[in-house]
Amino acid sequence: MNCKDYREQFPSMLNGDIDQDLRNEIEQHLSGCAECRQEFEEARKVWDLLGEMPQPEPSPAMREGFSSMLSNYR
Repeated sequence: MNCKDYREQFPSMLNGDIDQDLRNEIEQHLSGCAECRQEFEEARKVWDLLGEMPQPEPSPAMREGFSSMLSNYR
């Protein structure tokens, strides 16, 4: 694989949706490629910040609107 191929795997690596062999291969590549390592660390920072964002609960009006649309669809 080349750098582009490894970089395409970063999201899967960050969310844990990657097999151990590929994870090991990417980690080995990162240990020897400063550019990919920097890009991965930047992606990890963004990923961590996204995880800290609060997730709002839907309002009762939204639930009622959805139920209404669903009933009309049927």
